[in-house]
Amino acid sequence: MKLTTKQRLFADEYIKSGNATEAYIKAGYSVKTNSSAKAASSRLLTNVNLKHYIDAKMAEIESHKIADAKEVLQFYARVLREEETEEVALPVGDGVVTVEKKLSLKDRITVAKEILKRYPLADP
Repeated sequence: MKLTTKQRLFADEYIKSGNATEAYIKAGYSVKTNSSAKAASSRLLTNVNLKHYIDAKMAEIESHKIADAKEVLQFYARVLREEETEEVALPVGDGVVTVEKKLSLKDRITVAKEILKRYPLADP
């Protein structure tokens, strides 16, 4: 995927905003009128290499947003070992104070059940 610096900037801005005209301007292309920028940005989006770059970046972004099974199990283990806390807002006078507290026994039991679902014991 050979893209110019401006094309790469355009693609990155387009991914951020979803607005091709705005991305075209921010990438540093010369613009006479807004309608010329709109037409030029639409043409730019038909570039096959640019499309591949945008698709690859979007896939990368999405894959980082989704927790995988290992990450979930590691979180469950931290909860079970009391390594995770939660913030709780408590009223104090006219204001509110936020404090960190350990998760409840009920939460830890729920997590333990979730772990056992994935690793069932032979003995019921």
